[in-house]
Amino acid sequence: MRKILLLVLSVLLLAPALAQAANAQAQEYDELGMSLYRQGLYAKAITYFQNAVQADPTDWEGYENLGNAYFKINDNADALSAYQKSLQVNPNNSTLENIVQNMQGNTAPAAAANAPTNTQSAVSQPPMGAAPPTAPQSSVDSEQPIDNGQSNPPQGMAPSQPGTTVVVRHRRRLYAEPEPVYNDNLAPMDHRKMWVDADLAYNWSNQQDFFTGASNENNFIKQNGYTGIASADNSGLEGGVELGFLLNPYNGIAIGVRALVTNPYTSNVNYQNGGDFETVNVQPYVVPLTLDYYLFMPDHDGRFFLTAGIGYYFADVAVNDNYSYFNSGGPTDQLIGDMYGGTVGFQAGVGREFEIGPRLGLRIFARGRYAKISNINGTFTSLNGVTDNYGLVTGSSGLLGGGIAVDSTSNIGSNNEHYATLDYTGFDLGIGLTFF
Repeated sequence: MRKILLLVLSVLLLAPALAQAANAQAQEYDELGMSLYRQGLYAKAITYFQNAVQADPTDWEGYENLGNAYFKINDNADALSAYQKSLQVNPNNSTLENIVQNMQGNTAPAAAANAPTNTQSAVSQPPMGAAPPTAPQSSVDSEQPIDNGQSNPPQGMAPSQPGTTVVVRHRRRLYAEPEPVYNDNLAPMDHRKMWVDADLAYNWSNQQDFFTGASNENNFIKQNGYTGIASADNSGLEGGVELGFLLNPYNGIAIGVRALVTNPYTSNVNYQNGGDFETVNVQPYVVPLTLDYYLFMPDHDGRFFLTAGIGYYFADVAVNDNYSYFNSGGPTDQLIGDMYGGTVGFQAGVGREFEIGPRLGLRIFARGRYAKISNINGTFTSLNGVTDNYGLVTGSSGLLGGGIAVDSTSNIGSNNEHYATLDYTGFDLGIGLTFF
């Protein structure tokens, strides 16, 4: 059940970011298109506005910007189509609705009949009443009526026809500045000052004590003619998030929190004494809190990286130990609860990030680690009401023939019994989404 909850948590960490990715990508394309539009590169701007509305079909401002860019290159048919799509998403844009009606009623663009005479405005303008895309004038929506064509229109707008009222609407936009332009042939993500990565990976860990314990216990079962089996596994899952800070295109640091889970250690021994038995289920969860240095090798598609760091590896071990020795004069008991431990560990990795959007990257990586957690303890209350401190142990011939078991800490050190080590030395192979 805990593994399922962990997987659900990983999905929940990724889902909101994925839901926002389309809007963020459309915003970035709008920004790039606006930057080109302001430079008079209308044909190039069209490509970015098209990408914006493809990424987010509800981006009505993107459709309007696309229409303005088409109009700038005298492609009135595509301009009209883009304006109409904007109105389909946002039918309350009365200004744009008037423009569309005028374009549908005229065989020539309205701006051509009212061509500006001053040098500064001598380029083609959007249709009558359409303001070219610009940075926002205010942070709130406002309207400014221009009556009967007598008022001076804002710079860059065509004069209104007599007898009409044009409403200039200053919309709040999601951006204020154009995208910076770099001339180093690197991907835009290579200049982002911060990143957030969410990843999911296959995890392999050593778990030598668990495998040795399972082998000892199976030999114990066989040698004594009992029935049952013990098993251990070193495969599992890793999921986590990371917040990084870029120092320059070639260096960065990151803090992260992750969760590691492997399949549980289990044993089931049935003794030949009228039903005596013992079952043990040990499910470890490890949460590394990490600090890593990144060495980047950026290029025009993204970046390769090498990383190394230190972390504190916190372990929560869920234990369920049931046993009955009543036919042998012993107790019947059940110990259920959590045991805890922790250690300092180290991790290093290599990977590649690909830019799949101005603020979105895809990461593939391999990460190795060294982390051995011992002295894992917990306080349990037995069925007879006795509360004691227990440890996760192995090696005792009296406890499942040297398998993994739970025993009072007062017994550790006798009969070759010692703390079991939760050995998460191993590696991850995974994939992640990076948001900038």
